[in-house]
Amino acid sequence: MKSFLVGSWGRWLGPCLLLIGTASLSGTTILPPTFETLVLRADRVLHARVIGQESFQDSFEGQPFVRTDVTVEVIETIAGEPAGEKVVLEFLGGRAGGLIMRIDGMPKFVAGDEVILFERGNGRTVCPLVSWQYGQYRVAREADGAFPQVSRADRTLLRTVAQVSEPLFHHVNDVHAAEAKGEPMTLVAFKTAIRSAWSKGGRDE
Repeated sequence: MKSFLVGSWGRWLGPCLLLIGTASLSGTTILPPTFETLVLRADRVLHARVIGQESFQDSFEGQPFVRTDVTVEVIETIAGEPAGEKVVLEFLGGRAGGLIMRIDGMPKFVAGDEVILFERGNGRTVCPLVSWQYGQYRVAREADGAFPQVSRADRTLLRTVAQVSEPLFHHVNDVHAAEAKGEPMTLVAFKTAIRSAWSKGGRDE
């Protein structure tokens, strides 16, 4: 069984375990950030492909918990300190050793997905993405070879960076209404907007 060094993020884990109790934390409230906040709070922004994930059970101050490692293959570091070929992101929650920890709002990953990730505090917080699911975007590539587009965690296509600050998982009618406004944003346009916000915020590439 993998052993975790939890000292650096224990101040986050303790309150979570107290709240979880039954190993299920619901009603997690994460406020949507503005696009500029999303970019400038990130340690770095990655364009990557999910290649696997594995969950482990451990304990902290006598309380059992589950951590999930998500491994991504880095395609490009869009902003921030360049990453290596692979990055392992550490999340609280998952299923291991007969224990299930479900946390509302925690990002979900599928092997093979191509993603844009706004990484922050990996190994130091319970979720290493800015504003949890708001810091995760999926690259959608159509079979006809059209320009790749970007979708949010709820799989709605991103059409403008202002959409970043809208709540995720709208009622289906609200989603359809949003999708009717404008053309989907391409991957290239999204990356360009990220780099622009990063540099305007006074941060070096």
